[in-house]
Amino acid sequence: MTQISIIGLDIAKSVFQFEAQNAQGAVVRTERLSRDKLLPAIEKIPATVVAMEACATAHHWARQIRKAATWPSSGWWGPGARRAPRR
Repeated sequence: MTQISIIGLDIAKSVFQFEAQNAQGAVVRTERLSRDKLLPAIEKIPATVVAMEACATAHHWARQIRKAATWPSSGWWGPGARRAPRR
């Protein structure tokens, strides 16, 4: 399996568009997933960054993905990522 470095997630009402890219930015996996299949698909992927649009349900799905993921808890930004300083 190709190393996935980022997942792009387009949130919709019933079907989600899921796209995984490697470190070079090449698309390695694209899927349309229903609500009930999204979290099981996320569970199978090694630790990575998940990027999604900012919308009304983004916080809900971020919490669900964090619960479902078996990733080390190094913050939402993923392993080794830096956060912007607070002002």
